[in-house]
Amino acid sequence: MNNDLSKQEQAVNLYASQGKTQQAVKLLFDLIVNYAKAKNFSKAEALREKLYEIDAMALTEIIKSGEIIEEEKSGAMDKNHLEIWAELYKTLNKEESNALYFALKHAEYGPDEEIFQQGQRNDRLYFINHGQAKLVYSQAGRETLLRVIAPGMIAGEDTFFTITFCTSSLITISKVKLSYLEKEDFNKWQDGLVSLASRLEDHCGKLKKKL
Repeated sequence: MNNDLSKQEQAVNLYASQGKTQQAVKLLFDLIVNYAKAKNFSKAEALREKLYEIDAMALTEIIKSGEIIEEEKSGAMDKNHLEIWAELYKTLNKEESNALYFALKHAEYGPDEEIFQQGQRNDRLYFINHGQAKLVYSQAGRETLLRVIAPGMIAGEDTFFTITFCTSSLITISKVKLSYLEKEDFNKWQDGLVSLASRLEDHCGKLKKKL
């Protein structure tokens, strides 16, 4: 299949070089749909950018291909994840939900492992999916428990939304499965998805007030 799609991409380039814009647009649209349905979203989005470059006036194909990519992304989202974070996702539209979900990376920790350390920089926002961790403050060799972080709770927001150092450490109590968002990906939203960045920060603020 990949070989066939690669040949079709070559055909697109040939059509474009020959000025056969209509044929290039049609073939590109079909390629975008195929890659989206195969869950290769980065490739689908790259080809959609190419579609725009070849013919910025092919609005029907540009809009429709964008809708298809978003639909396929929504169908690929893990249902358990959506249940855990239902309160957050219900504040987001489809495009924002997809952007957040596919920006998240995932990690697992064993018991008594440090996720972030007091006094260090932290550029990640942590979403706890499974297990528990403790937020602790250390001074003069004494450790004070600030709170327990359980599934559906977020950690690292104090340093994620501001440029500062961690005032506490996050240490696992049990095996923990989590998702995390990197500051670099969050910053990208300031260009086209400002509302997502704002809603995520608002959600973190609401969670903190409940503690």
